[in-house]
Amino acid sequence: MCTYNGAPFLSRQIDSILAQTVRPSQVVIRDDGSTDGTLRIIESYGDALTLLPAGPRLGVTRNFEQAMSACSGQYIALSDQDDVWEPHKLERMRQPFTADDTLRLVGANATAIDSSDQPMGFDLFSAIALTAAEKAAVSDGRAFDALIKRPLFTGATIMVRRDLLDAARPFPENWLHDEWLAIIAAATAHVLLLPDQLTRYRQHGANVAGVKKKTAFRRLSTARKLIAPRAARNQALWARRESLLEQLERINAPASAIAKAKDALVHEEFRSGLPKSRAMRIAPIVGERRTGRYDTVDYGNREVLRDLLASPR
Repeated sequence: MCTYNGAPFLSRQIDSILAQTVRPSQVVIRDDGSTDGTLRIIESYGDALTLLPAGPRLGVTRNFEQAMSACSGQYIALSDQDDVWEPHKLERMRQPFTADDTLRLVGANATAIDSSDQPMGFDLFSAIALTAAEKAAVSDGRAFDALIKRPLFTGATIMVRRDLLDAARPFPENWLHDEWLAIIAAATAHVLLLPDQLTRYRQHGANVAGVKKKTAFRRLSTARKLIAPRAARNQALWARRESLLEQLERINAPASAIAKAKDALVHEEFRSGLPKSRAMRIAPIVGERRTGRYDTVDYGNREVLRDLLASPR
């Protein structure tokens, strides 16, 4: 668990972890410079928790990297500071690992709750609009093909085999820790998504990364992003693709994963170099469409439309 000014909900989460049907061998916490009562709450649990020594502010990705590196168990479950775990979460998530030695990461569904612990009427999978095709890709061993397009695993719901850390470190700052762990696991081994809602995933307006119910207004807001300025977005995507390819080459990942990562990087380089004039973009976009990369490493016609319409600034 990583904490930062999490006092309002922290005790509720810690209590749910300590009440698991399979009690964790360690509960490792690294705090990232809290100024509220977070540290007092952690210290009140005594030896039941392991609080890592204070250090410099790291941000969420590096903070989780440090906390996970301090864990000694074979399996590591990630926890937010403000959720509630169902009592059998650890027991259920450990089961698939014992049946499949090639499995490196398991994620699960979650129930959205508000600041008063009340269900919000939707679950995590519906909030991220997880598709049948994406579920099939994960279950059929093609998770990397889906994850190269977008993240599907949420940190608060995942458990990893500890050897994934060897392949994933160092975590790059331009990726969130859960996105990074999932795509490295999918590139090098197998991953799994459980339909079980094992976490009560709290949404309270101050989440680092949260979810919201899909509404007509939110779908319209998403559509408007297609014409938003593209330069900063493309540069960020290019940097993420570069980080991924470098890591896969460093750890000698399977050739198929490296080849797809290279395609993704080439695709983002192409997009970053598109002309400012919308009319001048048509011919190169048609050419890129013919390569197939808009479909294999991106979201097809939606992204073609984005590249045709988006403002260059």
